[in-house]
Amino acid sequence: MGRKRNNSLGIWLTQEELESLKTRISKTNINQSTYIRKCILEKDMTIIPGIRDLIIEIKRIGNNLNQITRSVNEGVFFNRKVPHISIEKYPT
Repeated sequence: MGRKRNNSLGIWLTQEELESLKTRISKTNINQSTYIRKCILEKDMTIIPGIRDLIIEIKRIGNNLNQITRSVNEGVFFNRKVPHISIEKYPT
């Protein structure tokens, strides 16, 4: 199956324009081609500051959950002794 988009476009930018474009793209979670297409087609884009860090953290949490699930399904936790933890109440 061939590419859906088979036309390429090259443009010339000043250093300032290029830096501005890169800054704007870095604030999103999409690649340069997708960003430019959305701008051309006048599609709304919502930019959430810090979304990349949040996505990375969610992926790490998912990875940890997968490792825990795999360990539990393999019976790893059932063969170990889990130390008893006592919780003391402190007067308020």
